[in-house]
Amino acid sequence: MNENRMYLRLSCHPANIGVARTAVATFAASLDFTLPDVEEIKVAVSEAVSNAVLHAYPGSQGDVTIQASDDEGQLVVEV
Repeated sequence: MNENRMYLRLSCHPANIGVARTAVATFAASLDFTLPDVEEIKVAVSEAVSNAVLHAYPGSQGDVTIQASDDEGQLVVEV
């Protein structure tokens, strides 16, 4: 099976929340999701990445990774 997936690694910086949101939304749009679905996905990704950026490395620097894949028609996103 040829699994469709994406992987993104960004520094934990608030400006990168939008980058992650846009990347996952673009990936989801290439699958069989409606525009309202993609908008909901964007909200969920923004919340998850925001939490990672704000709470993962208090007082220090690090990276946040985002993985998305098409698992038999289901979008799986890991932050």
